Amino acid sequence: MINKKTIESWVLTVVNDGSWMNYNDLHIDNISVELKKPTTWLLSGLECFNIAIDIIKKNELPFVVELDFSLKSNSNIQGVNFVNSEQLIKQFSWTPPSLYLFKPDWENFKQGIKRSIKIDFIDVNNSEWYFCEQYNPDDKEYRRSLFLVSHQSED
Repeated sequence: MINKKTIESWVLTVVNDGSWMNYNDLHIDNISVELKKPTTWLLSGLECFNIAIDIIKKNELPFVVELDFSLKSNSNIQGVNFVNSEQLIKQFSWTPPSLYLFKPDWENFKQGIKRSIKIDFIDVNNSEWYFCEQYNPDDKEYRRSLFLVSHQSED
């Protein structure tokens, strides 16, 4: 179901051409057509995340992996309105989750972390979950996202 070669090709491409700095992401539905349904996004996204971490480690790349879930926006602040995976799935927007790569010392990455709050959620590969909710004046809504960030390998 999950094509590891697609993930590996994306990782090596964005690292080699520097497009990670342009937020060149990989939507999980581009990894497999079977991942188009929102009910598959959480578990499959986590599997893709772990595969990307393994590729980073195998190639000894100085990057962290981020898995980003877009959540439903609203005209009012919603905050973290889920406590388990079933509730989270109901909060997914229409956009499938994406993988990103960042250098942990890259200023844009650090700013994204600073604008977010760390939350406790599902324990995944010793990684950290962050929640972000920001007002967008263009559509007058609070855009929300949940993202998981790997730790840089110290091997």
